[in-house]
Amino acid sequence: MPADLTGGLDPGRDFYLPQRPEHPEMKESASVWVSDDEGRFGFPRLCVEAISHHWHEHGIEANFAYPDGRVFVGHGPGTAHETVAADGQPRILGAGPLRFETVEPFKHLRVTYDGEMRETTVADQARKAPLGPAKRFQFEIDCMAAAPPIEYGALTEEGRRRMMADGPESASMGAGGGHRFEQLFLARGRLKVAGQAEVAFKGRGLRIRRTGVRNTAGLTGHVWMSTVFPSGKAFGLTAFAPQPDGTVGFNEGYIYEHGRIVPVTQVQAPWLTEFTPNGAPCDLVLQTAEGRRVTIQGVTNEATCIPPGGCMFGAWTHYGLARNFYHQGGALYTWDGESAYGMIERSLRPEKVRLNLLEGRPMAVSFA
Repeated sequence: MPADLTGGLDPGRDFYLPQRPEHPEMKESASVWVSDDEGRFGFPRLCVEAISHHWHEHGIEANFAYPDGRVFVGHGPGTAHETVAADGQPRILGAGPLRFETVEPFKHLRVTYDGEMRETTVADQARKAPLGPAKRFQFEIDCMAAAPPIEYGALTEEGRRRMMADGPESASMGAGGGHRFEQLFLARGRLKVAGQAEVAFKGRGLRIRRTGVRNTAGLTGHVWMSTVFPSGKAFGLTAFAPQPDGTVGFNEGYIYEHGRIVPVTQVQAPWLTEFTPNGAPCDLVLQTAEGRRVTIQGVTNEATCIPPGGCMFGAWTHYGLARNFYHQGGALYTWDGESAYGMIERSLRPEKVRLNLLEGRPMAVSFA
């Protein structure tokens, strides 16, 4: 484990806003992506989103997915939890069944859920089919930092220039008037689904903390990928698709080796021109400023999606409706023969996406 897990950031940045901010569009958000180390299932985004003008009630996005296409979702509004913990620190961001607790800043995050999730499939999500019956889900995940936090827009001069500009890229990252960071972790968890035996699991994932004004309307598409490998080396990338006028999009990432963060850019990325939820290649080629190239092979594993007009938070539409087709999922990554599951999120304008929902390994489109 790295000696310094703060990345030089003030530990107070890993606490939450203790009261409603004055700016009506200011948002507070915590989210994680967790992949089971055996590839049996994943949590392709668990998120609590708060917005100042609706502070009493927050949005929840809870996704649970299997590689065969089965999906469970716990989306919608939830009554906000008390932020201040027993020790007087604002450690908690929660709503309804989902709760995030900063146990130790930049080192230990605990995520818990106790409530219903509705059955569906990734194919039915793409078709905007009605959700199926509900099942009770209970889980607790301890997320232990595996690398220092990353702030996109602070890794390269070009990235910094773009994040400082008043454009759709900086707006979609959501750090306006605030801040955003993400951090890789290793996980231990317990999962109990109604009618099934409790499962203990080990995994890995990515956590995100964001406070700021966010607007994703101008986002034409993106690729966002990361994982940490068993040896401790890791990678991450955020790249945006070109704007309609041809302007090249934001392109910044990193590799983490020998305790060092090395900035990179992508020279090949798996843009969402075709959506195959399971078994499809999602390879990536990264390049350092010195010209070293790193090739990472990827294969999609479990997946969820949000079609245009949908909302990540279900009926809680204060976040806004999607204009792009979104893929939120997990993938198996391999770098120099070493493999690990990790997160992937992609989006693109819907007219550019080919849906390939029944190809690759068997996809469930209904429940037996």
